[in-house]
Amino acid sequence: MATDARREEPLAEVISGILYEIAGWLSILLGLAAAVSVVAHAFSSRAAVGPLAVLTVFSALFLALGVSVHPGLRDRIERRHGIGRFGRATTVDQRVVRPHETHPEQCVRCGAGVERGVVRRYREEYVLAGVPVLTASAGRNSYCAECALDELSTPETEDLGDDESSSRGEQSVSDDREISKPSRETTR
Repeated sequence: MATDARREEPLAEVISGILYEIAGWLSILLGLAAAVSVVAHAFSSRAAVGPLAVLTVFSALFLALGVSVHPGLRDRIERRHGIGRFGRATTVDQRVVRPHETHPEQCVRCGAGVERGVVRRYREEYVLAGVPVLTASAGRNSYCAECALDELSTPETEDLGDDESSSRGEQSVSDDREISKPSRETTR
């Protein structure tokens, strides 16, 4: 009985994700259709202001609903930077690997298995007004507990090889299983 529940959970998450994507895109399309209707009616000579205002609010609400419901767009909004941010941005997130987790990757530094340690996810993205528009590259590195502690005790300039970016970076390790908010950013 317990194994059936474990099998159904990932399937339920996949189906839920697909339904959220569909709902998000349908809301966005409805909002865009309403926006096109507002523009089309605004240029007609007999356009009344009241219905156009209602249709504009309707369009904005459905666009906002679609962006907030769609998982991919919601993730991009959660990874946003400052609104004045344009161009290329690099972020590094990290999380702690606990002994009870199944983690198949090996330490990138010493090659040992990672039963406890840190997983770092790095992303290089193109940012428009602070919102990641395109991910140029992404990856993850796993470190065993010894190598992670050793790396934390060395200066960050050895880590990154870039004095400018390392002087602005902060390291934060979250204790939960989720990836923490971006902790290190650089602009090129």
